[in-house]
Amino acid sequence: VWKRPIGAGWSAFSAVNGYAVTLEQRGDEEITSCYEISTGEPVWANSIPSRHETVLGGIGPRSTPTIHEGRVYTMGATGVLRCLDGADGTEIWSQDLFALAGVEEDESAVAWGRSGSPLVVNESIVVPVGGPRNGDKISLMAFDLLTGTEIWRGGDRQVSYASPSLAIIDSTPQILHVAESSVCGHDPETGEMLWDFSWPGNSSANANTSQAIPISDREVFISKGYGGGAAVFEVTRTEDGWATEEIWSRQNAMKTKFSNVVIHEGFAYGLNDTILECIDVTDGKKQWKARCSYGQLLLVGNTLLVLTEDGELLTVSATPEKHQQLSELQVVDGLTWNNLCLFDKYLLVRNGQEAACYELPTKPTENRNDDQSS
Repeated sequence: VWKRPIGAGWSAFSAVNGYAVTLEQRGDEEITSCYEISTGEPVWANSIPSRHETVLGGIGPRSTPTIHEGRVYTMGATGVLRCLDGADGTEIWSQDLFALAGVEEDESAVAWGRSGSPLVVNESIVVPVGGPRNGDKISLMAFDLLTGTEIWRGGDRQVSYASPSLAIIDSTPQILHVAESSVCGHDPETGEMLWDFSWPGNSSANANTSQAIPISDREVFISKGYGGGAAVFEVTRTEDGWATEEIWSRQNAMKTKFSNVVIHEGFAYGLNDTILECIDVTDGKKQWKARCSYGQLLLVGNTLLVLTEDGELLTVSATPEKHQQLSELQVVDGLTWNNLCLFDKYLLVRNGQEAACYELPTKPTENRNDDQSS
């Protein structure tokens, strides 16, 4: 539909009502930008003086904006949390998380920039915070959605590169947080850390980047790169609080260095380094594998959309029986680590140099008799 240049960064698009927002780096300015999906034309942009750059990680912001009730919440690579008016991009409030955590100018403890997307929880926005290498840490902080006033802070763990998520664990609402070297559950109302499960990592080396995903009322799936592999552990409420126990782990499965998995009908699909594979979540056994590259995945119905780091879009059947690639198309040029965004039948893709919109083929609606329609 269209293709246009865009600023640097690994942020993805978030879309609503025909508009898409993202984060990009232009010179020394970190920009939140809004585009019209049908044309790719810029609608508004709001910038702050901020720049993140590393040799291995590249330039620009990493996280994806969160849209909620007409407002856009963004987490910059240098720890600036902002709330903008979705209509025109005017800033409503901001918080400097580095100042709150005492990080100052030293970013070496989290070498590749703050990457967690903001999470809406009731009337608050929750973000990972972390802290300096040799100082106190804050796992998560919650701020009022409308005013940015601090509500709570919970946990004492360094951050990873994963985003927090909401879950129901043992019939209890919780925030799942993958920290630097553990996976934790937090009370959404108070931030209190309820439990933690050891998941070794170092945010300046063998980092955790993938989200934890509940697969049942008590079971959580996790994965990571750098030889970590995949595991499932159980979380249960006890008389003394909470307990965790590993169910299985496999170092040779789902080494998701830059990406998350998708789980569909009891099977996990993801990139084991540069191998696209399917595994059974009950025991981690491999169902099939196929050569690919690093990249990102999105599940649409029974089809996987795989955006490779070379900017190629693959469609693959999400079935455990066998690997079946349906199509491939070069959609952007250059190194691509950004997630995909689907709005209606329009797929938005970007990397650190260009963005594009593609209209995907859809199945025609079958003709039905009036008495069968609903």
